Amino acid sequence: MNESFLDIQNLINDIERKKIVIPSFQRQYVWKFRDAKFLIESIVKDFPIGSILTWETDEKIILRKEDTYANKSSIVLLDGQQRLTTLYTLLKKEPPYYLPDVNNPTINSLKKASINIRTLDVSTFKTSDSENHEIFLISEILSEGYIINDKFKIALDKIGNDLVLKNTNKIRNIIKKTFPVIKLPNDTSYENAIDIFYRVNKAGTPLAQSDLSAAKMSSFLPNINNEIQKERENFKSLGFGKMTTNFLVNSIMSATFYNNVNYLLLANSENKSKIEKTWLLMKNKVFNYLINILKQHFLILGDDEFKSYNALIPLIVFIKKKFLEKSNITNQEIEAMRRWFFIAQIAARYSGSSATTIDADIKYIRDEKNPFDKLIEVIAKENVDIFNKKINPDNLIGETKNSSYGHVFKLYLRIKNVNCPVSKVSLGANQGQLYKIQSDHIFPKAKLKLIYKNKPRKEQKEIHEIANIMFMSAEANLDKLVSDPSEYLKSLQKNNAQVLKEQLIPEDESLWQIDSYKLFIQKRRDLIAKSISKFLFEKTELLKDDADNIQDISKLIYLDESETLEKKSSFLINLKSNIQDRYIIESSMKTIAGFANSDEGGILLLGVTDESEIIGIDDDIMTMKKPDKDGYRLYVLQEIEKYFSKIFVINFIKIKYYEVDSKTLMVLNISPSNESIFFESKDGKNLSPKFFIRIDNSTKELIGQELSNYVIQQFGKN
Repeated sequence: MNESFLDIQNLINDIERKKIVIPSFQRQYVWKFRDAKFLIESIVKDFPIGSILTWETDEKIILRKEDTYANKSSIVLLDGQQRLTTLYTLLKKEPPYYLPDVNNPTINSLKKASINIRTLDVSTFKTSDSENHEIFLISEILSEGYIINDKFKIALDKIGNDLVLKNTNKIRNIIKKTFPVIKLPNDTSYENAIDIFYRVNKAGTPLAQSDLSAAKMSSFLPNINNEIQKERENFKSLGFGKMTTNFLVNSIMSATFYNNVNYLLLANSENKSKIEKTWLLMKNKVFNYLINILKQHFLILGDDEFKSYNALIPLIVFIKKKFLEKSNITNQEIEAMRRWFFIAQIAARYSGSSATTIDADIKYIRDEKNPFDKLIEVIAKENVDIFNKKINPDNLIGETKNSSYGHVFKLYLRIKNVNCPVSKVSLGANQGQLYKIQSDHIFPKAKLKLIYKNKPRKEQKEIHEIANIMFMSAEANLDKLVSDPSEYLKSLQKNNAQVLKEQLIPEDESLWQIDSYKLFIQKRRDLIAKSISKFLFEKTELLKDDADNIQDISKLIYLDESETLEKKSSFLINLKSNIQDRYIIESSMKTIAGFANSDEGGILLLGVTDESEIIGIDDDIMTMKKPDKDGYRLYVLQEIEKYFSKIFVINFIKIKYYEVDSKTLMVLNISPSNESIFFESKDGKNLSPKFFIRIDNSTKELIGQELSNYVIQQFGKN
């Protein structure tokens, strides 16, 4: 290495001529104004400002802009980007060419940076500063006409010629300040340059481990930083714009090593191929699968609907692991992932020292058969007060729609397929901006502010609690005209008899008066807490008997068919012809619809005849592309989804296998629906929707007035 000295003016000129270039592995401009202020003050006060590190090389170095490479005359800046970017912007009043974000707040502040001509303290110029004879825009001092400025003349008079002129010269000589420039030898390899970059930043003001890891990766995956930026743009287009480079790097490292970011792992040449393999899998499959799970199964449409991005890392690691094992992710596993994710949000699992927590959690992903059930147990042990199988109403005090509880409540309404109280559009459907979910205060803010105006600030938060929030479509929110809560709720109830029950709103009309607000929110906290608790914890034990607490499957086999029990030999194969038969499938679908439309739901037992003969569903299973239990379970759930909906499957269908006499039985537990469920044949012959209920031991179709009366009585709506 050799050292020379260059003044700031020459360095600025080299940036302007694009002779100084920024490699793709460098982080973006991240300085805050306080960092810039510290540098400028150090220069004018003649304090040390450190050296910069450059590299002139014949290596093919990818720059920040994709497919742009450094040429042989370029000076690759390895260390000093933050300082030179600051100085360039200060002196040129615009950012350098390599900075894409012109709206950077620090950049904007630098354009109006000011200095106290007496103390040499730097700040951002404010309107009031125009009357202060000590404070000047730095650009004013650097201009040629500063000395005849009236304000400057006042400063000379009040502060004193000697001090003002002395300090003015210090400011104007910024461009003459020199940096020691350390140059790497031209024959330095790319990998060694990265290592030097790492060591320099380790010794000085350190970069984050993820920044260093990203830089190291680029030595064997030269375009990875540009590819990461592509993924970020893709995530942004899908509604997940808060996805950072650091997060993606942390995800790569975690998915590769089951360990959070550790730069030293990248020094091992054997690990390089692991990283490359992981990254290819993540960008081609894992990220797409993650977004699909979030949107289709968690009903999360964007990153404004959850608090912690780090909670995505265990999901990413698990998905990658399953792809690597060439193993399908079952619906059972997706359900466990969803429950864990929501619980982790409420528990603020990854706040504080999240790196340690992530490390611990992804080791469970690596080692446990049912990792997300284990992770729920871990959270429960660490949060006994909140997660003792219930959420206390007091936990909701002061919690707003933007809190973790608020997000989970909204998602609860979506997954339960609750309809908008006005438009009746399902909150679980993604129907564009017009029907995007918005929130509305049940008790108007304006009236409540009058009541709470003399209350402590902490108590005033009650105005915006989720207990005073109703979720609805954007269209419905725009149409709201009624401000009196009693009138408002009565009008909604008239439009939809089930709206209060669905939105967990107290039905006691005495609580709808403005003077009863405290009692109203107390009651609604209770309703929300109980519902969310059930939602989060009713299925925590994954291996719990899904056949409604029936202890012995043999008892179920030999019970007579009833209003809540139906037995079928097969789900798929016609035992007479021994071939797959759509009629057989639809027979089960009618039964499922009948159970869902009835008061108690019911159990569909597959692999047993009406006469209680155990024949098993093993022949069914062997017809699958993936001839095992997971493949068959997935097929059954997909068929049910085809006839009804994904939300119906999520909310109302539970499945468990049993082995009896070396034969496989399947139990489907169908919960009663809160919406009328219609069956529509897929055989191409009869396409009109039909409505079934369960009466005694048979499934009966209702039509005409009989149908209308039943739906009104059962579901409270036409």
